Amino acid sequence: MNFYRRKLLLSGLLMLGLQKSKDAISNPIDASGILAIILPYNFTSKALRNLLDEIGRRHSEGYYMEARPGASGLIATRFILNQPLNKPHIMVSTASTSALNYILKPQIAPNPLEVFQPLGIICEYNAALITARDDVETFEDLVRLAKGSPRVLNVSTPGVGSLYHVTYLMMAHFLGFEATHVPYSAGKHTFAIYNGDADFGFVSLPEAMAWQSVKKVKILAVTSQKRVPDLPGVRSLREIHPQLVISDSISLVAKKDVSKEFAKKINGYLVNSLKSKEIQTEFSKYGYVVSTDPSIEFHHQKMMAEIKQWKELIKKLPINQLS
Repeated sequence: MNFYRRKLLLSGLLMLGLQKSKDAISNPIDASGILAIILPYNFTSKALRNLLDEIGRRHSEGYYMEARPGASGLIATRFILNQPLNKPHIMVSTASTSALNYILKPQIAPNPLEVFQPLGIICEYNAALITARDDVETFEDLVRLAKGSPRVLNVSTPGVGSLYHVTYLMMAHFLGFEATHVPYSAGKHTFAIYNGDADFGFVSLPEAMAWQSVKKVKILAVTSQKRVPDLPGVRSLREIHPQLVISDSISLVAKKDVSKEFAKKINGYLVNSLKSKEIQTEFSKYGYVVSTDPSIEFHHQKMMAEIKQWKELIKKLPINQLS
């Protein structure tokens, strides 16, 4: 491998799982048999990375993982859709984000049902409401402050119309308060909360738990259907208000027109990988609920249900804040 190609590989790939073929190793991105696993978000969960590694290892011709974050997954989506069919690419996707992109940004975001081949749901994906403010210890403290000083508190999100933005709008709508929305580019909204530049916001549950462990933030609520085992004192938003049912699912997708054989093969990798007790235990530690039905058929039904659900929820929110 020459210096340029080695430099490109080291800077562009998160992990490398190439196996067996010397020709493939010399040019992994162009080798048709190697499985590319694309991550559109800054996923930090060890559980998810371990699962994707397990799926990649089951692919006999090798694999690699590559991050293409930004634009709420649209950059990764465009990349996947532009790949030739003879080069196997799959993408980690979140159902709600794909649905919201399509509903709120139809001019640039495709209908996931028309462009994606579902490959199976991995797990339910949860987030946490966090703050680094010294004067906020509980969810009630935050709401009290927000109601007492409308639009004085800042809420940080990864962008207008993102899942975390819509989650905040739902919470504010049903509980009767308002903060000033400050959108950031992908990944940066979390640091705004940690640094105190923003008063509160939603981040992934694994990330929130990691920062709480070093006493950087306080977790005020979680978006899971039930309380997280490792956070028994933290309520779910559903407990706080029955209409705040906000959950997402992590899944695998490919281009719509991949072969049925390829879709079935990747789904088989997923189904068998999810049987690992070690992987199941790792997921549960972060409040993730491993899918009880990772079939392609159920995934397709879930995609349709998400679009229908979010279309109804969006009607209840101030549309001027979503554009």
